[in-house]
Amino acid sequence: MILRRLYRLAHSVLTALLIVGLTLSVTPLPPAQAVKFTEFNVPTPNSAPRGITRGPDGNIWFTESLSNKIGRITPNGVITEFTVGGVAITSITTGPDGWLWYTRDSSGYIGRLNPATGAFTETFVDGGPTVIVAGPDGNLWFTKFNVHKIGRFNPTTGNLTDFPIRTGLNPNGITVGPDGNLWFAAQGSGHVGSITLGGIVSLFKLSGDKKPRQTTAGPDGKVWFTWYNSALSSGVGQITRSGQITTFTTGGDPYGITAGPDGVVWFARLYGGTVGRIHPQTGALAEYPTPSGGGPYWITGTPDGNLWFTEGNGNKIGRLALPTLSMSDAVTVTEGNIGATTAALTVTLSFASDFTTTVDYTALDGTATITDSDFPAATGVLTIPAGVTTRVITVAVNGDLAFEPDETFFIQLSNPVSGMLSPAQGRVTILDDDAHKLFLPIIRR
Repeated sequence: MILRRLYRLAHSVLTALLIVGLTLSVTPLPPAQAVKFTEFNVPTPNSAPRGITRGPDGNIWFTESLSNKIGRITPNGVITEFTVGGVAITSITTGPDGWLWYTRDSSGYIGRLNPATGAFTETFVDGGPTVIVAGPDGNLWFTKFNVHKIGRFNPTTGNLTDFPIRTGLNPNGITVGPDGNLWFAAQGSGHVGSITLGGIVSLFKLSGDKKPRQTTAGPDGKVWFTWYNSALSSGVGQITRSGQITTFTTGGDPYGITAGPDGVVWFARLYGGTVGRIHPQTGALAEYPTPSGGGPYWITGTPDGNLWFTEGNGNKIGRLALPTLSMSDAVTVTEGNIGATTAALTVTLSFASDFTTTVDYTALDGTATITDSDFPAATGVLTIPAGVTTRVITVAVNGDLAFEPDETFFIQLSNPVSGMLSPAQGRVTILDDDAHKLFLPIIRR
């Protein structure tokens, strides 16, 4: 170890510092396929699938609002239907007890379904329960559209508590916000509201006659929502914890909204026949028509890089695949004696996007370390422009004259935006090229 450091100190004047650069290695492609769609027919005709969520079993679960069924679709597209107590099944979520919880708005029931057996029970709560979500306190929270209340249901004790908010609010969508409160869309009055776990309500008015519909916690620490108004304009919006509201016009009557696994907000345009997305930092919009032209209703994301949505007027479940980021997982460089040798790791998108894709990168110790001056510390953001599929991270490896084993270090990717990671780490192997030197003593006679 001492010998190796002495060699490096002796050559420090000639040894280059770490150089980290980004090199465009492929020219933009012809018109890009920014997403990939697959659609699956729901077995029961005209069942009007509506709510959708990722279940505790790794499958996707959805409601069929014009039948008395809840559907399960596997990641490979195999659909199984389960009969419950009645029709008008609206929303669905995974509860704290590992069951699926759902609402039947016109009949006044909430229910739960065992994902393993299909067994179900239902509880009458009245008031038009619309959207249901699992709260951070172990309770189920839901909106009661018809009676202007927020309901809280304890799945262990069966206790039901109603929180009146104000006549005329007609709460619809509800989600757990980044502050741990429940945020809801007061569709009747044009407010976005929050309610603490103790029942304290705050209301924030949208401009003009905009009326919010559904809500989701965004990847940017804000709550996002869909909206419409009497002038047949519509769009999406965001609200900060303090109540500052920004809206964006999209048209096409967006309804469902979700934070995607790629760090982007996605929404379903019910009458536009498209799935759209908006970048939470830049506000850049893009929309993608469904293959059949069916109107997407509700939408949810999964960790494997897919978005799933219901098509109420097409009687289908749709899957939208996002581009995947991968990186060279084994790069080899010869160390050299002085100066720096460049190691190049290629980061590739599975298909070109019409959004700029970014991902953080960091150099990590292996048997080669920063402390031993094998390579200096490195961190940064890699940017892949729209229409481009590859970029290169270049890292300099410091040379020396020390005889030593081959060594490795790693480049770690994290925090992708507009792309998914697979794999997230690349390995660099440094091949030592210094011959072992044997020095014999001089013997004088």
